[in-house]
Formats: sequence, structure tokens, C-alpha cells
Amino acid sequence: MRKLLMPSILSLLCLLFAISPISAYTEAEIAIIIHDQSQLETDRSLIPTVEATFHLDMQSVEVVFNETVGTVSIAIVNDMGQTVGVASCNTSFEGVKYVPVPTDAGDYTIYINGVDYEGDGSYTIADDFCF
Repeated sequence: MRKLLMPSILSLLCLLFAISPISAYTEAEIAIIIHDQSQLETDRSLIPTVEATFHLDMQSVEVVFNETVGTVSIAIVNDMGQTVGVASCNTSFEGVKYVPVPTDAGDYTIYINGVDYEGDGSYTIADDFCF
């Protein structure tokens, strides 16, 4: 009985892993380059002021504000210069913002601009970037 049950459980587990999205393949960290944050009182923290991650499964870019940088606008532009995602965020109240974006293959740039903060970053969705 035990010999029959083990292959069945193993087969079921293999099937579940095969159809489940694997996060390492469905997201990409976006390095944000800071151009201006001179008006902010910043310490020398190892944690970046702003972090961004593209999530294929959620069809969005997650922008995390580890420090309050005021009200910012977030724009995501594709390699043809078209704005494909836009959002506004008051970081005094919102620490995280999700910006819906397309999942078409190509190069994308994220711009984060406010009175006290300016930064950008880029990411690429490859043709074979999949679940």
C-alpha cells in the first residue's frame, strides 16, 4: 500500500509545481537611479529610498517607498516612447503603489518625479519571460 501511495503523491506534487507560477521567473527587480533627493533629510541607510519590482503575474510594477518623499508621479514608458502606465502617490499615506502595465516583450523605463525626489529605472520583458 505504501509503495503505491508514494508514487501517486510524488506525481501530484510534480503536477502542482509544473502548473504553479514560480516567483523567480515571474518578477524582476528594477534598480532605481536617484537623480535628486536633495530636499530630503536622509540618513545613510542601506535600504534604498524607493524600490520597484515588475510582477508578470499581477501585470503591474510595485513601487515601495521606504522613506516619505512627498507626492510623486510615476510614469512607465515603453521603448517606443509611449506612456503605458501612470499613477500618483502621496508617500505620506501610501508606502506602496501598484501601477498596472502591459506584459508585452520590450524595454520599459519607470520615472518617479516629485518636488523632493527624482529617480528612474528600467527593465526588460524578454520574449520568453513566462510563468
